[in-house]
Amino acid sequence: MTESVIHLRVPAAVKACWVRESRAAGMRLTDWIVERVEMRHHVFDVTLYWHDGGSVFLGVVQALTTEEAGRSALAKYMRQSKAHEREIEEGGGFQLEAVTLPADEAVKWLSQNT
Repeated sequence: MTESVIHLRVPAAVKACWVRESRAAGMRLTDWIVERVEMRHHVFDVTLYWHDGGSVFLGVVQALTTEEAGRSALAKYMRQSKAHEREIEEGGGFQLEAVTLPADEAVKWLSQNT
């Protein structure tokens, strides 16, 4: 297969985020970017439900699958503060629920967040 080079300029913070996410997925940055460009993403509302009751809305994320959406939202939540990280580590069992947003809401969210 013949390959071509594409140069892409993005803010340093965006690249750093992409590098972290590609490493977390065990992928080279190039492969991670290509996968996302070529795949169709969905937009999800993600909520964490504690087994003993209660819940935490983790946010809205763009991902390829519900599993990826849950992992991404949980990682983002835990990065927000050490208290969130401790809450997850000490909180016992939980379940993540990722619900696909309707198309009109997804388009609105994407226009404001990408």
